[in-house]
Amino acid sequence: MGSSQFGTTAIDLYRNESGIGITSLEWYPDTEESERDGKAGLYFADNEGYIGWFQGAEPTVGGRGSTKGVESTDDPLADDSLLMEGIPPDAIFGTDDIMDGDDEVLDGAHDDEDETALSGSHSNLAEDDDIIHSRKRRRLLEDSDDEGETESNAAVAPDDVESLISGDVGPAPSRPLAPPTSIARTAAAAFSEKFVEVYQSPLLPSSTPHTLPHHFLTYNMVGVVRSHNDDDTHMIEVEFHNSTVHHSFSIPNHHGNNMASLSESCLALACQRNEGNPSQLQCLHLSTWDSGNKEWSLSLPAKESATGLSLGNGWVAVATDKQLLRVFSLGGMQRDVLCVAGVIVGVAGWGSRLAVVYQEPPCTEKVFQLKVWVLDVVKRKQLFRPHSLPLSLHSKLDWFGFSEGGCLVTHDSKGIVRLLDSAHYGGLSWIPILDTVKQVGSKADHYFVVGMTHNPDEIRAVLCKGLTFPPVYPKPVMTVLPIQLPLCDLVSEKTQLE
Repeated sequence: MGSSQFGTTAIDLYRNESGIGITSLEWYPDTEESERDGKAGLYFADNEGYIGWFQGAEPTVGGRGSTKGVESTDDPLADDSLLMEGIPPDAIFGTDDIMDGDDEVLDGAHDDEDETALSGSHSNLAEDDDIIHSRKRRRLLEDSDDEGETESNAAVAPDDVESLISGDVGPAPSRPLAPPTSIARTAAAAFSEKFVEVYQSPLLPSSTPHTLPHHFLTYNMVGVVRSHNDDDTHMIEVEFHNSTVHHSFSIPNHHGNNMASLSESCLALACQRNEGNPSQLQCLHLSTWDSGNKEWSLSLPAKESATGLSLGNGWVAVATDKQLLRVFSLGGMQRDVLCVAGVIVGVAGWGSRLAVVYQEPPCTEKVFQLKVWVLDVVKRKQLFRPHSLPLSLHSKLDWFGFSEGGCLVTHDSKGIVRLLDSAHYGGLSWIPILDTVKQVGSKADHYFVVGMTHNPDEIRAVLCKGLTFPPVYPKPVMTVLPIQLPLCDLVSEKTQLE
């Protein structure tokens, strides 16, 4: 909007398609420098943090909205170029929603032949400016949308919109630019498509993609659970790192289980619902003497599917796509059904502790808004209230779980390992303890985190050459990575002592 001490003139109008309020504006004037980099225009941001750009809103000589080379006049509407193309003055300052007395004033303001009415209406126009802004923009844009798109509206290519969003704006294009309203609308639509409703896929810690015929259902500090799905073979193989705990064994995979959790006393399996078959949970006791109660299974309610699975000391937890957390005893008794305030990403257990990671919108491709909730399942109490889970920019959560001492640890796709410090700062402080990217020799290599031990503090991981996950065969070998805080000046003697 252009304004002066006499009144207000509409150069262009824009309605935020998402209905979110615009909170800030920044004008980058049309100078020789801005013409070279193509960044001249009006920038705005809404209260969700999204940024838009009006290109072409700067008045140009002889064009729409021009104020250069035009003889000064007291009439803000004397130059027709100040008005939007295709929208008459009476449409901009229409009077359907205001008082009858104001109708006469505003109608007179657009009558070029009635100078007396015009001069007398300037003060009223300024007084009714807020009414025009709040009540007329919505109807104006709805009407202009129905009149059809002009050729300039089609001049905005998807590549231009992507550059607006990313901020990487190249030289000004030689072809005519679309009207600012069209660019802003297209950018807003791209924002909605690219940055809203983005969710991280359900995470099964220490598992590999189940689309492979041979993959790990879980690879933890106790052992490994492999799934083999050939044309004629559907089998699950269990192997323990310490053979004295339990011998290796194999079982048929009749239900198509694609989730597993392994402890020294139990193996839990689960599958998603498919082809009319319900989602199922199956538990096998490994240390019981009662062969009749060694195994049990149950089906989840219809239209509810398991997305996460974890074992603890005497319990098993199942996360579902209905944002529910179901807790069972190892004997099959249903103990708790809890609602989670977001889409559940994954669960991890140790002893009586259960960590639930879930996601809250709005989320972007740069940052996933993840939260973690830590519970004591046995005592049925909350250990740590839900709080934000720190992640590196442009990363996602790759792994999370408890150390052998019960500390919650995470690993993101940028290689940063973090530990939840429960002893300081209210128990909600996260400490970066290792950067696995700095430990690999090639950019194509990655560390697949398995767990963490204490005394000494070390991360156990599998080095994957050219992959982000280990192959089933040959058997992967775990590597020990010492903890290394990102302190300053690591080579100095003083830092070594610290």
